[in-house]
Amino acid sequence: MVGRPRRDGDAHASAGGLFFAGWALALGFLVLGLGLVVAAPEAILTREHKQLPAFMFLTQDLIWLAVVVFFLPIVGALAWRQPAASLWLMARLPDGGRAIAVQVLLLMAFAIAAVGLVFHHYPLAMDEYIDRFMARIMLEGRFTAEIAAPWRDFAEALRPTFVHLLGGGTHWAAGSLPGNAALIALFSAVGLGPWSHVFLAAGAALVLAMLVRRIFPASPWAPCLAVFLLVSCAQFFLTAATPYSMTSRLLFALLWLWLFTRDDAWGHGLAALVGFAAMGLHQVHVHLFFITPFILHLAFQRRFVLFAAYALWYLAALAIWLHWPGFIAPAPSTELVPGSPPPSLGLVERIELMLSNGRDWSELWLFPAQIGRFFAWLSPPLVLLALLGLRYLGDAPPLIKLLCWSMLTTLLPYLLLQPTQGHGWGYRYAHPLLGNLAVLAVYGWYRFREEFESAVLDRARATLAVVGIAGLVVALPLRGMQAERFVAPFARAMAYIEALDVDAVVLAEDVWYGRDLRRNDPWLKDAPKVLSADLLSAAQLRDLCRGRRVVAVDSEQLRHFGIVPLVAGEDADILGRWHRARMRTAGCQPIDTR
Repeated sequence: MVGRPRRDGDAHASAGGLFFAGWALALGFLVLGLGLVVAAPEAILTREHKQLPAFMFLTQDLIWLAVVVFFLPIVGALAWRQPAASLWLMARLPDGGRAIAVQVLLLMAFAIAAVGLVFHHYPLAMDEYIDRFMARIMLEGRFTAEIAAPWRDFAEALRPTFVHLLGGGTHWAAGSLPGNAALIALFSAVGLGPWSHVFLAAGAALVLAMLVRRIFPASPWAPCLAVFLLVSCAQFFLTAATPYSMTSRLLFALLWLWLFTRDDAWGHGLAALVGFAAMGLHQVHVHLFFITPFILHLAFQRRFVLFAAYALWYLAALAIWLHWPGFIAPAPSTELVPGSPPPSLGLVERIELMLSNGRDWSELWLFPAQIGRFFAWLSPPLVLLALLGLRYLGDAPPLIKLLCWSMLTTLLPYLLLQPTQGHGWGYRYAHPLLGNLAVLAVYGWYRFREEFESAVLDRARATLAVVGIAGLVVALPLRGMQAERFVAPFARAMAYIEALDVDAVVLAEDVWYGRDLRRNDPWLKDAPKVLSADLLSAAQLRDLCRGRRVVAVDSEQLRHFGIVPLVAGEDADILGRWHRARMRTAGCQPIDTR
């Protein structure tokens, strides 16, 4: 039995300390960001790829952190000192299952709107695009697409990033594993493809509610609180509006936890099947890092038969998924085209690289910035209650401790092997951990209620609700505008390219993330085809222009859409003139694309 101080002053002091800890954490990350502004390498300011998370931290997250540092004490103090108003608000909020349904429906409504209004139906990162690419192939009942014969000689220049050539250059497929693409294809088959991950996010919220109900069976309010903490995170609701595999990873992580915690034959058997599917969502390592503490704990419990069953199952699953490219490669050749990069399995390749050649440790300074991004994209109540959960972690049940260990085993490998994430809303590599954080936060509130049975609890609950709702009202439009501002130039540029009435576009990738505009449909039926100028020889360029309408596109056109050129001023003009002169030499007819 937990001791229960009778004095309200103890609860006041504990709640005040909690808010101060959250405020201090926000202030710490704000100071970190301001320090980066002062000492930022030139690479950040010029938006070099590896420093993109730091660039986004500085241009997006410092604003939110400043809002939190300034307004959290004000909003929190006003809500605490005006309990009547806060309790009036709480009395009018739905509770129980109705509250969960309302929250999930509001999440879906915003995310569905954000697909068009914020992201313009444009998969920004190539991780998003290749899953859409692969989904189109799967809708034809295949795992690879045959490259149309007239275009095979140009396959390398046509190949989008992370798409790989197979069968001696006759076919291609996405370099990632197929699970997330299969989910997109499944929703696309019924006309819901653009909003597939909105439904997956709603499913994740519902599974979280079921998991929390099992962990806290005597607390009917716990599932509703967990769902609120999840859906009020900017990272969760904006990522749900994208095809990123992070949403499906979160859903499968929560589903695996729900099945694993049944702790019976059906639960473990189904958890093994879910685990196999989770490994194949996009990259094989993510699920393995997540489940490691839970599987090892079985050995510490001396449940050696169950431990061995899981270990053998996952070893077999790992062998299958690591050989996935060989399974789908068309016969008779299973070889990659010489010079084509191997299908990417993410950290598996990075481990091999680190062991053979070492790594560039200078990238490690980016990791704190990415943790700062993750913190800045969480809702304030989730942060506050997760800190409260950590306060009570010493005598927490084993499951709560395992959830914390799972966060460590998931994040620490990225510190060593992939300290920069590239694109992402928040810190996407931590996305599967949002469920862990929500459960930890609910546990913190559960223990706080046990320790302080007082009317102060109602005031604390109402204050957290006010802070959460106020934060959501600010975060939703702010983060939506920030994301739209970042994505819109690329969406407009891609729309411009696709609208050109030509057979092919030779793209000079002389703008920021210009290679990401090299996007072609798997069957090469759509026009125009987009080819990289850097990957075409003079002979190939002559062949391409023979009998086809071909146009050059470079920073001269694309910068009008807000995309930043990689070089500026006279250098940009010289590069553009050289690119267009090369086209004329090859016999391409100039077409006005302005």
